[in-house]
Amino acid sequence: SGHTVSLTLLNFFITEYTSRNIYFLHTFTWVCNCFGIFFILAAHEHYSIDVFIAFYITSRLFLYYHTLVNNRALFKSHQSFDAKRTWFYFPLFSFFEQNIDGRVPNEFELPLTSQDICTVVSRFSHKFAAFSERRTPKASNQQLKRDKSKSKMK
Repeated sequence: SGHTVSLTLLNFFITEYTSRNIYFLHTFTWVCNCFGIFFILAAHEHYSIDVFIAFYITSRLFLYYHTLVNNRALFKSHQSFDAKRTWFYFPLFSFFEQNIDGRVPNEFELPLTSQDICTVVSRFSHKFAAFSERRTPKASNQQLKRDKSKSKMK
C-alpha cells in the first residue's frame, strides 16, 4: 500500500535524520506510524497482507540502504569483493554514494540568523509605516470634507 509506504518512510526519515536528542519527536512519529497503519486497516481500503508487506519491505529497504551507507569497509577499497558485489546488486547505490567518504554527520542550522530576521522585520515595519502615513492624510482630508458637508446641511 502506498499509504503505508509513505507513512513508514516519513517516520524513518524523521528518525534517521533528526538529532538523537529529540526523543519526543521520534516517539511521536512511531506512534503516528502505528496509528496510521491501524487506521488504514480499519478503513478496509487495503488488504491486511498488503499493509504488512508494505511496512516490511519499506523498513527493510531503508535499513539495508543505510547499513550499506554506514559500512566504512565498502569505501576503503573499490576493488574489494564487497565493493564489487555492492556495485553489481545495487548500481543506483553505487552511483548515489560514489563521492561520499564515510558517514555524513547530522548537523543542523537554521536558514536565517536572528539578525536576518530583525533586518527583514525592520524593513517591513518601515515600509508599512511609510505606506500608512501616505494613506492617513487622504483619509483625514476625506473626513474633513464629510464634516464640512454635514455642517452645511445643518
